[in-house]
Amino acid sequence: MFLTRRLDPVFQLARRTLGAAVCGFGLTLAACTPPADDAAQAPASARSESGSTAIVTAAFEPAGAIEALVFLPNDAAPWTGLVAAATSAGGFDVYTIDGERVITAAGPRLSALAAAPDFQLRGNAFPLLVGLDSMDAVRAFLVIRELGEVVEAPMAAMTLEGGIAGLCTFDVGIGYLDIAVLGREARAQIWRLRDTGDDVLSVEQRADIRLPFAARACAAASDDLLVGGPTAGLARINPEDGVAADVNSVSVTDLAYAELRGRPVVMTPSAATGALTLFDADDLDEITDLRLVDGLNAPAVSVPGAITASPESFGGMGYASGVIAVFDESDSRVKIIAREVVSRAIASES
Repeated sequence: MFLTRRLDPVFQLARRTLGAAVCGFGLTLAACTPPADDAAQAPASARSESGSTAIVTAAFEPAGAIEALVFLPNDAAPWTGLVAAATSAGGFDVYTIDGERVITAAGPRLSALAAAPDFQLRGNAFPLLVGLDSMDAVRAFLVIRELGEVVEAPMAAMTLEGGIAGLCTFDVGIGYLDIAVLGREARAQIWRLRDTGDDVLSVEQRADIRLPFAARACAAASDDLLVGGPTAGLARINPEDGVAADVNSVSVTDLAYAELRGRPVVMTPSAATGALTLFDADDLDEITDLRLVDGLNAPAVSVPGAITASPESFGGMGYASGVIAVFDESDSRVKIIAREVVSRAIASES
C-alpha cells in the first residue's frame, strides 16, 4: 500500500501500531523470549582450484525477480530482523531472515535501495527505505510491519544535474540517514534525510564528489565511498581527498562491503563466472573468486545478481556475526550466507 501524503498523517498511521507492538520490529521488550535456535553452526569454507567456496546457509523463493536487496536489522531482537527487496514488477516484498514474506506492497519499480533500520520520525523509530524510481526520482518509504504495509513518506525535492543512476546507504546516525547519490555523469553527492518537523522529510546536500568514471553501484566503506560500473571498474573514493584506489579490469553491476575477521572486503557478483569476486577494500587488490555452493536444502548460486551484506546479528549461532544475501537469477531465489562462512573463505586465502 503506497500513499503519497504529508508527514503528519503518515506518522499517525505508523504510530497507531506502537501500542500493540510488544515484540514487534524495533520495539521488543526485554521480556520477549527468542525462538529456539534452529540454525546450525556455520560450516567451514573450503579452497577450490579456481578460488574459494562457501556453503549457502539458506534459500527462499520470492514472488518474482528482484532489483535490489537491503537488510533491516533489529538490535533489540535480532531474530526479528528483515530483508527488504525491490521487485522487478514494482513495489516491495519484505521477508524475515527465514524467508517468510510479511509484507507485499505494490508501487514503483526501484533500481536501488538504501535503508535506516530505526529512522526517527516525530520522536519514534521506524524502518525507512529509500529508492530510485524509473524517473530518476529519489523516494522514501516507511515499513510498518504490524500493519503489513509500506507507506510513502514525502520528502523535499532534490535533483542532481544530468540525472541519477544509483544510490546507496552512506551513513546512519541518530535522527538522520545519509545516502550516496550517483550521477549519470562522473559525479556523486551525499544527501542527508531528516525529520525536522516540517510537512516533508528534509534533504540536505552534504558533499559533492568527482568520480573517476560514471558509477552505477555503490557502498560505504567507513568514511569512504566504493563505486563501480559495468564498463568502468571499481574505485574507492574519499569525499575530501578523491580517489584512494581504483581498478578498471572488472565489470561491476552491484557491490557490497563487509569486514571479514577485521579485513575490509568488497564483494561484486559476476554473472559470467557465477562467483563473487572479492577485493581488498583498501587497495582493491583481488583476493579470490568465491563460489557459493550447495548447502543443506539450499542450492548453490549460479548467476549472482543483487547483493547486500550486514554486520549485525540476525539471531542464532549461524547469523550472530552478520549475513549476506544474494539474488540468484538462475532460479530466482534469494540465497542467504552466514558472514562467518565467507570470513573463513577469506582466512583460507590469507
